[in-house]
Amino acid sequence: MDPELPPTEQLQGQLARLDPTLHLCVPYRSLDEHIAVAAPFICIGLERGEQCVYVEGDVSTPVLVPAIRSLGFDAEAVLDSGALRSLQYPEPYIEDGRFDPDRMVEWFGQKDDEARRAGFTGFRYVGEMSWALGPYPGVNRLAEYEAKLNPFLRQRPMAVLCEYDRGRFGSEIIREIIAIHPRVLARGRVCRNPYYVPPEKYLSSDWVASEIDWLLDSINRLDRAEDALGQSEERYRLLAQQLLLAQETERRSLALELHDQLGQLLTGIRIALGGRGGPERLAEATDMVDQAIEEVRSLSLELRPPSLDLL
Repeated sequence: MDPELPPTEQLQGQLARLDPTLHLCVPYRSLDEHIAVAAPFICIGLERGEQCVYVEGDVSTPVLVPAIRSLGFDAEAVLDSGALRSLQYPEPYIEDGRFDPDRMVEWFGQKDDEARRAGFTGFRYVGEMSWALGPYPGVNRLAEYEAKLNPFLRQRPMAVLCEYDRGRFGSEIIREIIAIHPRVLARGRVCRNPYYVPPEKYLSSDWVASEIDWLLDSINRLDRAEDALGQSEERYRLLAQQLLLAQETERRSLALELHDQLGQLLTGIRIALGGRGGPERLAEATDMVDQAIEEVRSLSLELRPPSLDLL
């Protein structure tokens, strides 16, 4: 197992906490990393009653079966029932011998409709993207396809996982693909992408000319956010100091009241009970006990006013 990857259950928990609409990029290095993300991603969909589709690239479905089974699902049963479907590329990406991003985005809408008509709560998709290394016309529009998925997913809540083998795709392609995914698996964590390029900007005709400006704006925005975070941390630190000071002041005040008020009463009671004087001294001691009780009640109210129970 890749040492950067957290336990499968922990990664599953990260994925489960994300919004139902998800476009996640996983630039993976190893088969273990591919399986460690794809299997829990699929199982979350199965648990939610979604239809899950896995498109095989270099990693076939049988490789995922043990991992799916280890997460509590009968992999063979969900495959037989259609809850999990396995497709072999070039399906569904290539039609009439070429790749068309617009047709592929439409395909997602059709499959989502079909899944819901079949009684599923939604549609979930895992694509191992090595098919894009094939000699198909249109594969040079891969990044355009990924960018166009983002506005589509705003209208159609579904989860899409795109896995790219870093050993096969070049660094320039991986860098560009990361930039158009809102979420990225980085060092074992599912992260918001601070360098995400919105589709309306990436697909604009002047993107190439404006990319440097966008990058500089992003750096400026991140630096401002870091400054704001630092200022917030300083405010919280000062607030914590003030709270500690208030606590210490309250403790000193309580100690003084105990010494000056309650301490004197208890000393008086001790003197009254230790001497002679008959009923008069006993009555005096009883009055002091009543005062001591009242003082304790008063201190208790100061420490915790009854109005707190009404909040």
